[in-house]
Amino acid sequence: MDAKDIESALPLIEEAIQSTRLEVRSYGELGMFAISQRSDSAQLIGHLAPVVARNLQDPDVHIRKGAVLVLSGMRPKPPEEAISYLLSALQFDHELGPGIVYGLVQIDPNRTDIAHAIDVYMKTNMATRDQRVDTLNALASRQVTDRRLISDMATNFSDESEDVRLSAIRAIVRSGPAGVEASKQQLRRLAGPDEPSENVRDEAQRALGKPQDAK
Repeated sequence: MDAKDIESALPLIEEAIQSTRLEVRSYGELGMFAISQRSDSAQLIGHLAPVVARNLQDPDVHIRKGAVLVLSGMRPKPPEEAISYLLSALQFDHELGPGIVYGLVQIDPNRTDIAHAIDVYMKTNMATRDQRVDTLNALASRQVTDRRLISDMATNFSDESEDVRLSAIRAIVRSGPAGVEASKQQLRRLAGPDEPSENVRDEAQRALGKPQDAK
């Protein structure tokens, strides 16, 4: 569809995403998501950010997750209003947390307000193992260079869960050499004999560029 066709269809899509019927809201959000993947989507649907953002409070988690994808996926960059909705939702919806973090990382994880919001979230709202794993996976990007976020990732080296420790190491490695260098002392601890998990030891040794212990 060209831009004119989309503009003609937008009133129907806008009405659909506000429907009282879950099925209709789902179809409307799918349409909005498809538009958000266009290179000119911010221009086409950026003005609808407040309408999409209402679905961040939908009782259905799939609708809420869809709203995150639309708000964070507008191209070439979401409007500031969309980003502000995501920053707010990060602090009150723990289920959406990892998905919002992923979206914010794609926008600019080192922007002061974005880095601060992710930092607060990681310090206060990652209550479950799955949240911690999924958030660390969302942060596993070369784009992440903010020192607070590198430190937050490294804090999870001490998590009781092997899966969380592994995800933290991988996230640090994906952040690049500076992240590994900043975390070298903690990585050495994980690579040593006091670390109970063989998988974690191996991952830490790889991160440090050391040969793994013979099995």
